[in-house]
Amino acid sequence: MDARLAGLVDRMEIRRRDGFRAGAESMGRGNNGEELMDEIQTRISEMRRTEEQQLSLLLQRAEASARRTKGVIIIGNVLAIFILFMVKLESRTAELLVHV
Repeated sequence: MDARLAGLVDRMEIRRRDGFRAGAESMGRGNNGEELMDEIQTRISEMRRTEEQQLSLLLQRAEASARRTKGVIIIGNVLAIFILFMVKLESRTAELLVHV
């Protein structure tokens, strides 16, 4: 953006110094913002790459968190089943001891 402003200032100076025709000719000789557009496209591409990298990292973290959550749920269920089995076993053992 600074380069474009500098170019406009240069062209205005040519127009003041050499007249309107010279200023108009200098406008025609310019690259009409092609360099600026290339720079903008480059920056947009860099922003997209950065955004994609950040998204990929966030997805990896979310997947890892989901795996941990599933693991905790599975371990919790197995532990609950074991506890229920032990309670049931103690209950039967107590019943057998009462009947003896």
